[in-house]
Amino acid sequence: MASVAPPVFKPFTLTLIQLGSIGSDKAANLQHAREMIVKAAKGNLDKKPQVVVLPECFNSPYGFVHFPAYAENIGYTAGKEYDIQASVSESVKMLSSAAKELGIWLIGGHTSLKRVASG
Repeated sequence: MASVAPPVFKPFTLTLIQLGSIGSDKAANLQHAREMIVKAAKGNLDKKPQVVVLPECFNSPYGFVHFPAYAENIGYTAGKEYDIQASVSESVKMLSSAAKELGIWLIGGHTSLKRVASG
C-alpha cells in the first residue's frame, strides 16, 4: 500500500480586526470595515499579514433583531462558479475588491443572508 506524504504547512501572518463604531448606516459600516482592512493589511514593521479576519456583524449592528434589515442575497448556487461581479451583495463586492487590491486572504466574519425562494 502506497503511503501518502503528509501535508506541508507554511507559517503565515494573521491579523484580527475588532471594529468599533458600527451603526445603523450599512454603507458607512462597510466603508469603516474597508478602511480598517487597508490599515491592517499594511501590517507593522516588516510583517505584512497574508490573512486578515473581520469580526461577526461587520456590516450591521450586533443582534439578531437587526439581521433581517441588513441581510443580503449573495447569489451563490451550490455547484456553480460564483460570479462576484454579478453579485448584488455590497458586502461580498467590498470584501472581494479589498482582498484583490491588497493581495491578502480576507475572512469576512458573519453577515446576515437573505433566503431566496427557489423554484
